Amino acid sequence: MKVDFKKRLNGPDGKPAGWMDEQLRIVLFQIDSNDRLHLDGDKKYSAYLLGKRLLAGDGVVEMSIEEAAFLKEVCAAGFRAGAYGQIIDLIEGKQ
Repeated sequence: MKVDFKKRLNGPDGKPAGWMDEQLRIVLFQIDSNDRLHLDGDKKYSAYLLGKRLLAGDGVVEMSIEEAAFLKEVCAAGFRAGAYGQIIDLIEGKQ
């Protein structure tokens, strides 16, 4: 599936609060094992590679279903509910 993350994230007031692809790259780059998400070295490397693909594609990335599920898991641990919901809606084609 191809997803274009070059979209604005909206804050609680509905106003733009940053670029989704930039925030995703930050979370993918900085994600660490914690009590909400346990990542082994292979999954950390997968996060790194997905972040690189986001950067190379200028926010557009081709993902497998497994990668989309992994990204949802990472986003659940790395974002608050408002940003998480917007990202999930985009992955699932609801936005």
